[in-house]
Amino acid sequence: MITFRHLLFLAWAIFLANPGMSQKNRKKAKAAEVIEATQDRVVVRNLSAINTPYFEFSPTYYQNGIVFVSSRQRGGLIDPKLNEPYFELFYAKLDKTGTPYQPRLFSLEINAKYHEGPVTFTSDANRMFFSRNNSKNGTYETDSEGVSRMQIFQANRGLLDWENIQLLPFNSSEFKSLHPTISEDGLRLYFSSDRPGGFGGMDIYVSEFIDGTWLDPINLGPDINSSGNEVFPFIHPTGVLFFSSDGHKGFGGLDLYLVDISQRQWGKLVNMGEPFNSQKDDFGFTMSPTGTTGFFSSSRDGGLGKDDLYEFTAPDGLEGVKVATQVLAKVQVLDADTKRPVNGAKIRIYEQAADGSTRGGDIYEMELLPNQDSSGTIKMVERRKTTVELGEPDVMVDKEGSAILTLDPQFNYTLLIDQEGYKTVEKALKLNIAESFYEVPISLEKRACINLSGIVKSAGYNKPIPNTEIKIQSTCSASLDVVKTNVEGKFEYCLEAPCLFTISAGKTGFAGEQKEISTVNLRGGRSFDVSFMLSPDRNAQTKSVLDAGMVIILEGISYDFNKSAIRKGTTRDLETLASLMLTYPSLWIEIGAHTDSRGTTDYNQVLSEARAVFAKDFLLKNGIAEHRILAQGYGESRLRNQCKDGVTCSEGEHNFNRRIEVKVLQVKESIDLQQFNQLLKR
Repeated sequence: MITFRHLLFLAWAIFLANPGMSQKNRKKAKAAEVIEATQDRVVVRNLSAINTPYFEFSPTYYQNGIVFVSSRQRGGLIDPKLNEPYFELFYAKLDKTGTPYQPRLFSLEINAKYHEGPVTFTSDANRMFFSRNNSKNGTYETDSEGVSRMQIFQANRGLLDWENIQLLPFNSSEFKSLHPTISEDGLRLYFSSDRPGGFGGMDIYVSEFIDGTWLDPINLGPDINSSGNEVFPFIHPTGVLFFSSDGHKGFGGLDLYLVDISQRQWGKLVNMGEPFNSQKDDFGFTMSPTGTTGFFSSSRDGGLGKDDLYEFTAPDGLEGVKVATQVLAKVQVLDADTKRPVNGAKIRIYEQAADGSTRGGDIYEMELLPNQDSSGTIKMVERRKTTVELGEPDVMVDKEGSAILTLDPQFNYTLLIDQEGYKTVEKALKLNIAESFYEVPISLEKRACINLSGIVKSAGYNKPIPNTEIKIQSTCSASLDVVKTNVEGKFEYCLEAPCLFTISAGKTGFAGEQKEISTVNLRGGRSFDVSFMLSPDRNAQTKSVLDAGMVIILEGISYDFNKSAIRKGTTRDLETLASLMLTYPSLWIEIGAHTDSRGTTDYNQVLSEARAVFAKDFLLKNGIAEHRILAQGYGESRLRNQCKDGVTCSEGEHNFNRRIEVKVLQVKESIDLQQFNQLLKR
């Protein structure tokens, strides 16, 4: 197998085989190949909402935001050389326009006593590499001169924070290793170092990950490294390497350069020109997979601080970077039984954020739904939006059941495919900029429908009530479906079997009513007729439905067996809870976590406490003050069904006991859930 390492050795062998080329001549040949490229139509803007009078530099993409380095943190130790606080890592989300806002500390585990430098993440965001002053077990180590030099560490993404922090094996206390950047496949780590044997002060090196270990680094050679300093490398998914140098021909200070190293024969070194480079230091470059947007840092005139963050847009891309501007996906929709095309199936397309949620329009929304019994509980349930709420489909398949989608490779996608008489399908689609065409087969299953119909009338008047919300919740799913009555007060719905259903009717000005039905042991062709008589509720506008002592059951949160982390993509309940607490500042809560009965009693108690802490930490990160949240684990002490030790139960029945309950400890405001639910829909 020919590895990247072999190619480097081959390049070195060819290079060293020319005995007539002296070190001085090598520099001349290298300098002659530099291209000063002016980037047309590139717009650069200072991130004034992020920058401070201090240092901000080296941004990198992480989930739906950026992580960057700053000395803005007040109250910490002061670096005597800079007369500034030691550098810390900060995270800022991106708004709908892609601009960062509201920065906060990135990680309590990673941010330590002294400097933390630039960071890089693997493509799945589960592993990170970062620079930090040399340390071991919390103790800072120094070299023979008493200096604690920057080294490269790695960490894994844990339940609550980054964990398993390890020093990479190629570090040494006698020289610096810093500014890591990881390749798209996670197998090559590029970084800057002043280790012996280089061409100048700081050179760029690469280490390969083979058989579970990082190999000895290789210098990238004199076509990239100079007698000066090459620092802050960034490897783009296309294989283009960006870095800064003060040793090549440039505009002044550190300049930004790029070189395509994706092929066996590397491209020419290119000075990125204006507006990226100035007479001051320009460095810490990062760019989106499509090559049309990105960020960098600079000490150029006109900034707010010593080093500032800048964003750029390049509608035509950058010279020297070839990326796929779009990919095509052929969706083929077939009947699961007959394998025949499903003509007219509708497809809605949603971009995915890094956490799996959809960008620019959610498929689901959360609602707080009071139980119509005497339990004093409220359910927080998830429902898929109706076709009216979702809007028109993005595309419909043709008579052959196929459609061609044009997609942006910068994102992954969720496809929602539906057709009358079939179960709706959600399909996750992960893209790779190296591929330009995808085939996406979709099988739709017909719905085994047990018809539910009914009518809603006003008690005492026996008049139909149009536009009444009929909410249908099934024990087969944590999600909620909603239909509305027509002008005659009638509604219809297709029930699936075998499930238990809770059917509730409600409208402003009326007291709600709830009924339960079962489709267990029933087949298609049967039907149910359910009618409601709603009584006027004259106190509906003034009555608060959330009081101290009430319990909100978070139905949509899902845990895997033996895990304390919430399953990916099931945090909408906590997001809604955070929104509720931000809307009503007097609301104080207890988060109670519950396990199923499997495992020992002591172990389940510890596990439930970890789950409660995880949920609390989620709320803290969403802006809720810590004194408003009490986390409590209850283990297996409060099972909701018969599944205790010694009783055989299905996975779904055990999952019913793995839950989060939120008890209201204090609330001073009057909370109208209908008004709050309307607020969530905005």
